[in-house]
Amino acid sequence: MSIEIYTSEKTSAFNQDLDTWENALLMAGKLLEKNGDINHQYTLDMIEMVRKEGPYIVVTPGLALAHARPNGNVNRNSISIVTSCKDIWFGHPSNDPVRIIIAVAAVDDSQHLKLFQNVAEQLMEVSNIEKIKNASCYEECGIRKGERMKREEFLRKIDKGLIVSCYAGPDLNEEMGYPEVMAAMAKSCVAGGAAAIRTNYLNIPKVKETVDTPLIGLKKVYKEGYDGDFRITPNLETVKELIDLGADAVAIDGTKRERYDDLTVEEFIRQIKKQFDVIVIADISTVEEGVNCWNAGADLVGTTLSGYTPYSKNPIVFGALPTPEPDYEIIRELKAAGVKNIIAEGRFDNGDKMRKAIEAGATAVVIGTSITMPKKIVKTILLDAGIDK
Repeated sequence: MSIEIYTSEKTSAFNQDLDTWENALLMAGKLLEKNGDINHQYTLDMIEMVRKEGPYIVVTPGLALAHARPNGNVNRNSISIVTSCKDIWFGHPSNDPVRIIIAVAAVDDSQHLKLFQNVAEQLMEVSNIEKIKNASCYEECGIRKGERMKREEFLRKIDKGLIVSCYAGPDLNEEMGYPEVMAAMAKSCVAGGAAAIRTNYLNIPKVKETVDTPLIGLKKVYKEGYDGDFRITPNLETVKELIDLGADAVAIDGTKRERYDDLTVEEFIRQIKKQFDVIVIADISTVEEGVNCWNAGADLVGTTLSGYTPYSKNPIVFGALPTPEPDYEIIRELKAAGVKNIIAEGRFDNGDKMRKAIEAGATAVVIGTSITMPKKIVKTILLDAGIDK
């Protein structure tokens, strides 16, 4: 799978007055630290790697690729670029002196090699490494950053498609609550034709590493433990966390319930679009909420919470078996009210129900536990067979 590089003007510094390789690596690490990509221990580990292993990071004349083992010190895949106006000597017999230092940070060992390959490929695309050495700003250096998916591309890829919710955690589907398990589940679902994957923040890095389909991220925030009330991606901090992890779109709470920040839902959506310009899916429970979020700038409205708020038109108990019918009416009413992009979610468990949702006006349909929770599938089969376990 492809892997994105996250770098920007904030993680670049050009024509710096550096006299030692230690100071060069300290600066490269400091850029990533200030951007929230790594902690200081990773910077120290990069320096220690050279002290222990020697100047092998000077991979080509004039250029060093600094790195270390993640060891829990990397928050997201990132690189920083530093150029020096002075020659820097690492002690390499043929590739010294160095003028370009690129620090590479990968979130785990499995992504480390892929990130290195990506950096190498991008360096090969630069016609001459002198371009980086002589750059005075980020735009001139020739390294491109990974870009998030645009709304039009996202809508095209999910159009009339099945989105599989690979959610697992201690609050739901805890037996499957491992990133590697959800990544394998996502891979299998995509192989079967899933148009996109929806998953919680813990699984995003592994899922993104495994599949190339659009990835919708969310983070449930609970007020009082797992038995308490929760909101879906309820503030700007959680939105940034999902984006930094690599989500193509973020699902947020679009209901009128009490919020977990000082913003109204309308202000929240506008701030997301202003600060991050990411695709926003507002999970709602009523037509009024959907129209409100759509008018505030949400890219899509999801019927995820229909029936699960006390004021929903037809409140139901979450996880009830047999599964109640999906809310087709809310899809038709949202469409009639001018909401163009609707994701149908909630109690969909077969192709016939998916077809009805598309016919009602849904852009795409999410199916979750009926695919990704074996214990629910087994219970349903036994219930249908008249066997009470």
